[in-house]
Amino acid sequence: MNFLQVIDEGSEWWQNALKAPKEVDRYLLAFGSVEYNSRLNTNRALAKKVISIQKKVDSCQAALNSMRKAQEAGDEEPIDAVDSNVERSSGEISESDTNVPELALVDNLNNATKELEEALKNCLDHASQTKLGHQNKVRHALNKLRPLVTNYLKKSSKQPRGKMQYVYRAGIKAVGGKFLTQHGGNELTTDNGMDVIQRFQEVVELVVNVLPPDTDEGEKVREAFEKYSKVAEKMMPVLRFLKSQDKCENEDDVLRKLDEFIRAWEVAFPGKYFIKLHHLMQHVYDIIKKYGMFGIFTANKKVVTGWSNA
Repeated sequence: MNFLQVIDEGSEWWQNALKAPKEVDRYLLAFGSVEYNSRLNTNRALAKKVISIQKKVDSCQAALNSMRKAQEAGDEEPIDAVDSNVERSSGEISESDTNVPELALVDNLNNATKELEEALKNCLDHASQTKLGHQNKVRHALNKLRPLVTNYLKKSSKQPRGKMQYVYRAGIKAVGGKFLTQHGGNELTTDNGMDVIQRFQEVVELVVNVLPPDTDEGEKVREAFEKYSKVAEKMMPVLRFLKSQDKCENEDDVLRKLDEFIRAWEVAFPGKYFIKLHHLMQHVYDIIKKYGMFGIFTANKKVVTGWSNA
């Protein structure tokens, strides 16, 4: 993955990705302008008016419902649901009307509803004409995007740096690889890893065809994955032997498998070793030499020291 990361980080896409935080900041800065804030404050005032009228509508409706419930319950005197200061539309309610409180409530409810519709239309029209609604969505999206981009660009990030790493990971999953969640999600179990190694050539075919073969980067990828394919080829017999519960035939067979794998590894990753590889070269062989195998012994397996042909 380190080799592919170097290829990806040299691409035009990655160079543009590095500029992304500044671009996001530049767009966010525009939302701090006097013009934008003026539009925002105007729309907020219109929205507050809508909320205020909505409360008035709800209050009138609640009072009307309460009055009608009281009437249905057979109360002799109607409840005082209408304030003495309730405004009544002139000419619509006569002094001789026996149900003046209810009519007044209905009248006020209708007026408040019309006022609410008009206020809501003014608020929406202002947001549409000034494109404030769209701008607010953009600002919200940019505020969400900023930390995501920052975390992605960190050196500690395990996410693919470009299409080469992405295709490599996708190829491993395509042949049955299931990454573990720990350690950045870049590792496989031994059994699952063996399944991927067995079909590694399919992954290679996907990766080497990402870049044109006539480019410098494309040629580098093809050369590198030829070496990686050799490592996979020589690694498989070693892994099978280490997992097997069958005793090996002779010492030379074990040494040959280890030697071919180590040589292929040195060609592909010169000077790059890790603790498990050290154990394989320096310690595992002693166990195999003593017991004739490295896999877990079952109850019906008789442990016999020395090689089977000794």
